[in-house]
Amino acid sequence: MKASLSFMVDEDENENEEDKEIEEILPIKKKIAKNPDVDTSHLPDRERDERIRQERERLTREWLEQQEVVKNQMMEVVYSYWDGSGHRKAMEVRKGCTIGQFLQFAKLQLQDEFSEIRGISSDDMIYVKEDMII
Repeated sequence: MKASLSFMVDEDENENEEDKEIEEILPIKKKIAKNPDVDTSHLPDRERDERIRQERERLTREWLEQQEVVKNQMMEVVYSYWDGSGHRKAMEVRKGCTIGQFLQFAKLQLQDEFSEIRGISSDDMIYVKEDMII
């Protein structure tokens, strides 16, 4: 049945008929309730995701702080300068020190004793640890 447009005064009857037609066409939606016993941990949850993100950030900051503490600790490195005979020396460096920085410190320590080191840069030096050249 088609609804027609009319400008009649009998609007109440038409409205009642139209409401009945609409109710017949559109079924009444039933309210679906959620089951509280179902495990929904696999579904997205903004609050849980935010807690996880904050926990990750906290753990990352904690790990970086621990790494900074470790890098700033001092350690003793025993090395040997070889010019035909071995000259053992020891030096304290930070754990975060690079090989290049270590070689620069070693050059500064050795240049007073060995004049041939004054003319070279630390880039020209190598560090040998047992059978590995670094």
